[in-house]
Amino acid sequence: MPYRQARLHILVFPLLFLFCITILTVRSFVDWLKWWGYPFLITGGVTSLIALLGTPVLGFIIQSIFERQGANLIPPILVSTMSETIGAVTGQILKPVLIEGSVLAILGLGMVIVAAYLTKKDSTAGRKAANRN
Repeated sequence: MPYRQARLHILVFPLLFLFCITILTVRSFVDWLKWWGYPFLITGGVTSLIALLGTPVLGFIIQSIFERQGANLIPPILVSTMSETIGAVTGQILKPVLIEGSVLAILGLGMVIVAAYLTKKDSTAGRKAANRN
């Protein structure tokens, strides 16, 4: 039971904090796109990078541990087979992380692009109004 409560708090507190920041700082739709777009873009990019680099790095770490700990006990063919298996399993585990990170990065990039477009559109409309006067 305490595990479920902790899991609920882990999900609720960051969202509550994000919504409080949104309520206190965001004054327009463009500001909201910027406030949420850049963090989504950065988080998604870093997550995708970790997922892409995680498979070879983890395979290398585990292979070096096997070579150090069981150099005389494990046959070399078994060590290479285990490292290939670990690489494949890690790749399958990190595939959803890569997909989610990519979706988050694309969403953030889209928000940033829309915010830049709307900002440019507003500034262009302001210049046209000033030129008419």
